[in-house]
Amino acid sequence: MDKDRYFALDDIRLNDENDISPFSLTGMDGRHGRHGNVLMTNGQFDLLTDTIRPGAVERWRVVNTANARTMWFSVDGASMRVVGTDGGLLPEPYTTRRVQIPVGQRYDIEVVVDDDAEAVSLQLKLPNADGGFDAFPLFEATVEGEPSTTPTPDWAGAPLPEVEDFQQELEMVFDLGTGGRRDRWTINGLKFTEDREHIQAEGKTPTKLVLKNDSFFEHPFHLHGQFFEILTVNGAEADEPGLKDTVLLAPESEVVVYTSFDNPGLWMVHCHILEHAELGMMVVMDVSDGEEAVGAN
Repeated sequence: MDKDRYFALDDIRLNDENDISPFSLTGMDGRHGRHGNVLMTNGQFDLLTDTIRPGAVERWRVVNTANARTMWFSVDGASMRVVGTDGGLLPEPYTTRRVQIPVGQRYDIEVVVDDDAEAVSLQLKLPNADGGFDAFPLFEATVEGEPSTTPTPDWAGAPLPEVEDFQQELEMVFDLGTGGRRDRWTINGLKFTEDREHIQAEGKTPTKLVLKNDSFFEHPFHLHGQFFEILTVNGAEADEPGLKDTVLLAPESEVVVYTSFDNPGLWMVHCHILEHAELGMMVVMDVSDGEEAVGAN
């Protein structure tokens, strides 16, 4: 591999004086989460630039650190393969043209410079009103220097855990509070408070975790301390390989994941849109050592 690069994608909202606008838990920010009006990469507003060798093979690590904005990215001037996700390297990389990356999710990609490329760029893609995507260049590298002779690495990671017969099933429902209150986001009908009872889960146990979004807004679900495999989305087999700790719940959708809860302890579960979490869409999961009874609140 010729080079390892890191890209933290973000946005920020600035006012007319270029100061950070005040945060709010009401209005559209409370519903959709705060979206910025300026894009950033690695904390910088300007296009990042560098050089890249002809034929180079690089690993680019991409994370979405925005407050609420789901993003997409692609690479121009090179081929792109996904080699890793939240939980590490994939057993088998896959080729794609564009990657969706919700808030909190991570991807590692292999980038191989095209033979005739004069530049290679990382492009952020955001949906537009016409149903397509607008492109925003974040990084551009001019192709120059001696051609690379680096062989393509063997990216193959460890096999994914085998999906065993479920021994417990848990369900989490994400929604607005009773009556659609704008100041209340809930999991299983309850808003987070310090005295809310934990969700109980038996550790080291094959588990079916059903995630239901009953609202009209998306929620990037994040589970601390554990990894899972995405099995189905709205009843159809999922095409999102790898171990994850974050998955996007689209409006009015159901996602089923598999985990064995290998990491006992108290772990936070929440929507990664910070306004939703602050307004109650959090809960603590109590993962036992595998010997206690199973229950759910």
